[in-house]
Amino acid sequence: MFSKLFLYPLFFSIIFFLTACSSVKKNSLSTENLTVRQIKKLDQAQEYIQQKKFKKAGEIYDALAKDLRGKPLEVMMLFNGGSSHREAGNCEIAVTRYRRLLDRSLKQIRFKARGLLEISFTYECLGQTRLSFLSLKDITAFRKYLSLEFQKTVYPARLGIAYAATEQLQKSLQYQTLALNGVLQLKKQYTSEKDLSQNLSRLFYFMGRSYTSKSHLNPVPFIVSFPHHQLYLLQSIFLKDNVWSSRSEKELTLIFEKLKMALNSPVLRKKYKNFILTALKKGEILSQNEADSFFIVSYKTKANKIKSLF
Repeated sequence: MFSKLFLYPLFFSIIFFLTACSSVKKNSLSTENLTVRQIKKLDQAQEYIQQKKFKKAGEIYDALAKDLRGKPLEVMMLFNGGSSHREAGNCEIAVTRYRRLLDRSLKQIRFKARGLLEISFTYECLGQTRLSFLSLKDITAFRKYLSLEFQKTVYPARLGIAYAATEQLQKSLQYQTLALNGVLQLKKQYTSEKDLSQNLSRLFYFMGRSYTSKSHLNPVPFIVSFPHHQLYLLQSIFLKDNVWSSRSEKELTLIFEKLKMALNSPVLRKKYKNFILTALKKGEILSQNEADSFFIVSYKTKANKIKSLF
């Protein structure tokens, strides 16, 4: 069912507002006042991002944020710096960058709204479930400043995951439904089947990605939110996009690895046995519906490794 949904262009996890964010006025983020050296540094940071050298990119953004202190572009550098450090696995540093962004974005509410979303991911990375949930709840007052696409899909999807992580399962399902309905509402924006599939696959990747690092894995929150992560990632995979479906397959492997870690405790295995087995059964059914024999085998292999724990 859901693999036939369509979506909007979602930005990459490292958001470069100068070129990507249509919800912010361009003239407020103009590079006209940057020096030649600063522009070269900005270009270098983006090259590092393409090369997945996130730590180096984060260091450049940190320096640029310091150079641009008190200017409109400072918040963008803090945003990109926070995202780069998080992608490098340095979530503690990323949190400090996002906190500074939030302190400096009182007059740039769109950055505040998006900053709250990103810091929630970063708290998730650190296993700080409550702070992640509260950051998402804080967006309520600023939700209209998110792009329409984020309002309808990404935000409710992530809030649904946060509710699941706090074991408010009924609420989590309500927000999951809102997110999926939001995707359906946005499908009319696209006339190209290729664009629809690419953007949909990308959307589901970000809806389903788990930011929790293995070193900060909090077992119960991860176990109860696993079905949400799985559902969105499977939808991304089924769309067979060259870039995003591949990333989602890798991410699906990672969430299964984290699930195995989370189920290390015999007490938790006993408590959540039926819950996890039900989720795995649903995943198998979704996989079989796609009639992709290679993926069916791949999914069953992952699922069987979890089943063998019980």
